[in-house]
Amino acid sequence: MTGERASWTDLVRRVTAGEPVARVLGGPAAAERWTDFDWGVREHARTTWTGYEPGAVERLAERVRLRTGGGGYRAGLWTGELALALCHPDGRIRALALTAGAQVPALLPLLLIRSTDWAPAVREEARALLPGALAAAGPAQLVDLVPLALRLARRERGDRVPAQVTAAVEELPAGDVGALTAHPDRAARRFGVRLALRRGLLSPVALAALAAADDDAVVQQLCCDAALAGMGGTADPAVVAPLLSARTPRVRAAGVTALRRAPGPERAEPFLVDRNAMVRACARWVLRRHGADPVARYRALCADPRGPVPPWAAVGLAESGSAAEDGPTLRALLEHPRETVRARAATGVRLLYGTP
Repeated sequence: MTGERASWTDLVRRVTAGEPVARVLGGPAAAERWTDFDWGVREHARTTWTGYEPGAVERLAERVRLRTGGGGYRAGLWTGELALALCHPDGRIRALALTAGAQVPALLPLLLIRSTDWAPAVREEARALLPGALAAAGPAQLVDLVPLALRLARRERGDRVPAQVTAAVEELPAGDVGALTAHPDRAARRFGVRLALRRGLLSPVALAALAAADDDAVVQQLCCDAALAGMGGTADPAVVAPLLSARTPRVRAAGVTALRRAPGPERAEPFLVDRNAMVRACARWVLRRHGADPVARYRALCADPRGPVPPWAAVGLAESGSAAEDGPTLRALLEHPRETVRARAATGVRLLYGTP
């Protein structure tokens, strides 16, 4: 593991040295860190720990008893020791650490991981403790658990994990669900958007802005569909404008398509020369729906072989015109003073005549 993702050896070393668990395992890639740490502790234990020595379980039991007297939890380096114990290869040590670990909010991710444990006794005990721990967790912590829960759901024994977490998350206030729609984890954003849509928490304007800003195709499609459906039979400028200015072609195409509801084709005309073929096709469709002729518009744009021709107009003309009528126009543009126009004209000629 390289780059921003810390190696499991580094994570285990820092926790073993007493560095706060939240500092070591938190952050934007927290889900990966927790699962890396869980795996890393076992790898570390196989070569360096004394967990299999006689009396190891009994010694941990005594520390649990001393440090959690009366059922309460006492903070300190004990958090790190519990984190290590919750990931230990010896199932007896993992099981022994569960009750104490469930009382530590910072270790809730490990309780979640243990609910998918391969040892039935550990797994069932963790699942029994999980509802109480989730009920005691704050909204921000529940939001941060979603990426880990979705990751664990892919495990062989992870089928029950997301249901418990998502049930708690679905009751969160609108502001916390909004934070989930902006989460750095892609799967968590998808979950947050779907949850916000089910609860009707996002307006068409907010959905359009989210579609334009997000780089995930699933989020873009969910938000575009919902934003356009929320406009009814109109082309609300506040909704359409963010879509039209988006960098992603699929979002721009959705905004252009929505212009069929506008009074006229004027707002769609600039997208006849968009750099993306799908957007250009949508713009041509909108013009035809309004009774306008996109081919005539392309011909007007490309009429002067030495004038100010939008580069993609040549490609658009080739996509919608004919070789007999528009071939000479495109060939004339091969001598245009601007290199970009000449390049697009060459593309248009290949499209029109089917030449390589």
